[in-house]
Amino acid sequence: ALYIPPFWFHHVEALTPSVSINVFSESSVRLAAAAIFNQDISVGSSWNSLEKFSYVHVLLHYILSSLGLLPHKFLQDLYQSRYRPLFETGRSVHGNRESLMTTKSIPTMTSLERVCEKFLSDHFVLGQARDIATEVKDKFQTMKNEILESEAEHVSGLQDIIAAHLVELVLVQNIGVGNLTPSTFSFMIKTLDSMNKNSSFNAI
Repeated sequence: ALYIPPFWFHHVEALTPSVSINVFSESSVRLAAAAIFNQDISVGSSWNSLEKFSYVHVLLHYILSSLGLLPHKFLQDLYQSRYRPLFETGRSVHGNRESLMTTKSIPTMTSLERVCEKFLSDHFVLGQARDIATEVKDKFQTMKNEILESEAEHVSGLQDIIAAHLVELVLVQNIGVGNLTPSTFSFMIKTLDSMNKNSSFNAI
């Protein structure tokens, strides 16, 4: 028998004629991860595209910082491992649709910083982002507490895998899959790096 831990990518190939049977069992890790993915991460429905794009930066900054991760480095690693190979082969994550956020339409750093600064003075918006990040942090801690002793040795790095999925959910739900382009990622990585150096955006 071959045991494959939760969230492990795998490829099994039989070298001789055989019959394989897959048996799936519920995992405490998967259940805890599901609670994280069910977290409400939507932005204000009445906001314009620039406000939504700006808030996503604020939200990702607080979520990733609360998990002890460097936001810009984490997003850069996510891009390099998951998205860059697609773009280099001429593919995209949104099929053949034209991106809504082309290089020309991506906001300038100045305009984005202006909106982020506005959010800094809006205690409700900032508090909302921090509350979401705190809830996510607590759910990650719950997941760690619920990991069975027998699974513990298999889940090193699991936080990064689940955090990567969560970041993708934030981007897809609030920016749109059609806007996940190399230019967008490059812009966001630079912005998150700038925010990380700004003492106004204190980590939780």
